Amino acid sequence: DARTEKKYAQLQKTWELQKGDRYVLGSLGADKTATLYSQEVQVFLPDEAVAPRHAILTGRNGRFHLERHPESVDPQGFFNYALQVGGRELEGAQVLQSGDEILIGGTRLRFQSTETSRG
Repeated sequence: DARTEKKYAQLQKTWELQKGDRYVLGSLGADKTATLYSQEVQVFLPDEAVAPRHAILTGRNGRFHLERHPESVDPQGFFNYALQVGGRELEGAQVLQSGDEILIGGTRLRFQSTETSRG
């Protein structure tokens, strides 16, 4: 939204992701999700068009997979919130490639891998 864009547009936030980890992306702030041991939403996106728990990013088998969080899909299977990779609506789990552009709600993210391919 315009308010969020004005506040955060100049900031370029980076999250370092580790293989084998699971990250929930959403708009639910740490003050509402923190437990004694961890936060429920690890990648906080202050965007009104982002669901409280919007997507799940998982590192497994040397790759990162993005999928919708079950709470962002209604009981009839319709998507309540935008989630796209490379301009295409995400329907199932998708393997991310370095440079992929992700649209989550009204926020654009870029997935960037620091690993070099082995040939």
